[in-house]
Amino acid sequence: MDSPIPADVHRWVNQVHRIDWAKAVPAGFSGGVVYDCRAGSVDRFALKMWPAGTSRTRVDEVHAIVRMARQNGCPYVPETIATATIGGRQWELATWMPGDVAADDATVETIQLGAAAIARFHRSVVSAGLASQLSSPLSSQVSKAVTSRIERLASLRHEVPQVLTVVDRGVPELPHRLAVAVDRAVQKLRSGWLAASGRIAARLSDFEKRPVPSQVVLCDVHREHVLFADGGVSGLIDFDAVRLDSPATDLARWIGGFLVHRDRESRNEVWEAGMAGFREENVLNGKLATDMDDISFLALARALHNATMWIGLANWLTWIVLENRSFHADILRIAERIDVLTELADSDEPPWGHSLR
Repeated sequence: MDSPIPADVHRWVNQVHRIDWAKAVPAGFSGGVVYDCRAGSVDRFALKMWPAGTSRTRVDEVHAIVRMARQNGCPYVPETIATATIGGRQWELATWMPGDVAADDATVETIQLGAAAIARFHRSVVSAGLASQLSSPLSSQVSKAVTSRIERLASLRHEVPQVLTVVDRGVPELPHRLAVAVDRAVQKLRSGWLAASGRIAARLSDFEKRPVPSQVVLCDVHREHVLFADGGVSGLIDFDAVRLDSPATDLARWIGGFLVHRDRESRNEVWEAGMAGFREENVLNGKLATDMDDISFLALARALHNATMWIGLANWLTWIVLENRSFHADILRIAERIDVLTELADSDEPPWGHSLR
C-alpha cells in the first residue's frame, strides 16, 4: 500500500492494527493532521497527529475525559485504541466516528439534537476535573472564555489600526479568493470595529467578575465537530480544547455555526433550539448550572458569540495582513471562514456604528 502516513508512524500503527488503506482528511485550523484508515471492509479508524507543542501529559488528560464520557453513557465519543510519541509529535489511533456535518441552514430540530448531544457530554463528565487547571469540577469561577476575550480585545485595540494602516499602504499579493474575502473584512472592520468592540466590552464586563458554574466543556465545538447519521447525532469529534469553563461556551460555539444567512427571527429560533437541547439533558435545571438561570445562561452564551465573531474577524486580518502567517488549511476554507465572520458582523452592526479612519 502506498501510504500518505509517515513510514515510522505507519509501522507503529500496523503493530496495533493492520491498516490496508489510508488517506489524509482535509486540514482544519488547529494544526493537527487526521488520516482516515481502513482495514478490510468493516474496520475504520482515525489516525491523528496532534498539533505541534502538545505534550503527552495533555493528550493523556484529554483521553481520560473522553474515556469517562464513554463510561458514563455518552455514546458519541470515539474509543482511543493506542497513543505514541513519534518524531516529537503525539499520535493517536481511535475508532472512526461516522456521519456527516449539518449544513449551516440546518433545521432547528437538527440544531436541537446537536445541542442535546453536547449537553449529554457535559452530563457524562460533570464529575471530572483537570489537573492542569488546578481546579475542581463543579466549581464556580469567572469564565475563562470571558477573561480571554477581554484580554484579546485589549490587544486588538492596538492591532486593528495597524492592520488598516498596512492595508492603506498596500497588502502583499494574496490569492484572488482570499484577497476578496480580506477586502470585505477590512471594510467591515473599518466601519464597525470601534462601536462593536465597545459593545462587546460592555457585554463581557457583566460577567468579568461574576463566578459562574463551571465544569469540563468541549470549548471549541464548531458545527464541523458534531456528526449526524440516520436522523440523529452519530458522533462528536476533536477534543483538543477541553477545559473547565461554563457550558455556555459550548452553546455559543455550536449555535454560532448556524446564524449566517438567517434573519433576526430565525436567529432567535436557533438560539432557542440550542437552549431546548441543553434542557433535555438537564444542563440548565440540574446541578450543572444551579446558580445560573436560563436568561443569564443565554445572555452569557450570546455575549461570547458576539465577541468571538468580531474578535475572530480581527484575528484573521491580523494573522494575514500583519503577521503574514501560513496555514495548513486550504485557502478556500480560510476565505469562506472570513466571509462567514464578515456576514455575521454585518448582521450585528447597528445603524449608529462609528467609522474607524
